[in-house]
Amino acid sequence: MVGSAVLGVPLTLIVIFLGLNGKASIINGPVVAFEVTQQGSNGLYLLYLMAVYLAVFAVTMLIQFTSYFMESSHKILKGVKN
Repeated sequence: MVGSAVLGVPLTLIVIFLGLNGKASIINGPVVAFEVTQQGSNGLYLLYLMAVYLAVFAVTMLIQFTSYFMESSHKILKGVKN
């Protein structure tokens, strides 16, 4: 419970807030500047995919750490009542 609250949730919130901070941030920048008519290799397409993946990763990990926190707190409170 303490690990999720102290380490997990703040880490994912930092990734979300810094990644979505401005127009040129690590997640918003590639998504806002998406170009369909690119010529050349597929290297820049991976940039767009990785930016979206980072956002999805941060949100799903936030949900998972919240789940761990709630499960652990439920076990602690259930043990206190008995």
